[in-house]
Amino acid sequence: WELELIPVYLLLSMWGGKRRLYSATKFILYTAGGSIFFLIGVLGMGLYGSNEPGLDLEY
Repeated sequence: WELELIPVYLLLSMWGGKRRLYSATKFILYTAGGSIFFLIGVLGMGLYGSNEPGLDLEY
């Protein structure tokens, strides 16, 4: 998924609108920033979550 950002950035920077470099850079920053939070969340759930599978939320 992250490797797809490079061609999309190039497409936006070449054939974007008037502020294409600004838009392409903002796209990369927002997408990479969201991915970092997602990665931290998944790692946190994997490291600190319980080892028993299931969807039972009662304690």
